[in-house]
Amino acid sequence: MKILILCLRRSGSTAFWKMFRQDRRIVCYDEPFNPMLKSLPKEFLKKTNTEIIKLYNEDRDTFERYFTNINSIDECKNNITERQIEYLHFLLNTNKNVVIDSTRLNFKSESLLKNLDKNVFVIHLYRTPIAFTTSHIIPNRPELKKNKRQYIKSKIRARINKWRFWTLKTNFNNWGYETIAKQLNIDTGQEAYKKLLAIWKISFDMIEKAGKKLGKNRFLSLSFEDFANDPYKILEKIYLQCDMEINKNLKTDMIKKPNLGFAPSHHNWKKYLKK
Repeated sequence: MKILILCLRRSGSTAFWKMFRQDRRIVCYDEPFNPMLKSLPKEFLKKTNTEIIKLYNEDRDTFERYFTNINSIDECKNNITERQIEYLHFLLNTNKNVVIDSTRLNFKSESLLKNLDKNVFVIHLYRTPIAFTTSHIIPNRPELKKNKRQYIKSKIRARINKWRFWTLKTNFNNWGYETIAKQLNIDTGQEAYKKLLAIWKISFDMIEKAGKKLGKNRFLSLSFEDFANDPYKILEKIYLQCDMEINKNLKTDMIKKPNLGFAPSHHNWKKYLKK
């Protein structure tokens, strides 16, 4: 099993990725291009880079020879570099079964999938555009609970953003998408929700177009909402596609019903999503 998950940040990929992480036969890497990995062997708040730290500690020289990060500006460049594809293949070949969750390759998808080994199964995971947009303007950040000051600050900020949801134009750059909107030449004078919807549409179209060229045997388009409604069934199909028996001890009870987002029936969504 070799799986590459492509998605935007705040799309449920960590929860999805953790399903594979339960399987001891699989080595799972989360966000291997994250610039924060430059601080290795420091662990993330979400405790999701344990496998990367292990790889780093086992052979630091080899890891550093391959490692490269992608920041919000580089993320928008369409062509994947030789160094980036070499690093990806390095990770994919560290074990017989590997699953990688990446949120920084979306806009490189056409170039990426042309250079990807043919034994890699690609999953495009996405949330509904309303849920994705809401998660950036009114983010829920339980991982910050250990730092009371940061957590309270994030809750206050989310509440303020909720009050001005339809008029907010900035203050949504926690995950770099304000920077990305500028790089993609999305009208900076627009409201934040419109910018985020535009980013979602560009990313979705690029991955779907590139993925269809791989064919059904190598590409799966999957909404997080479909996964959350029946996680075991979805995972069983993925394991079958990869010629592998599903983990019999798989626990899916931590997957909650998907959030529909802020005021999902509001006319502003309907008006803009028609475009």
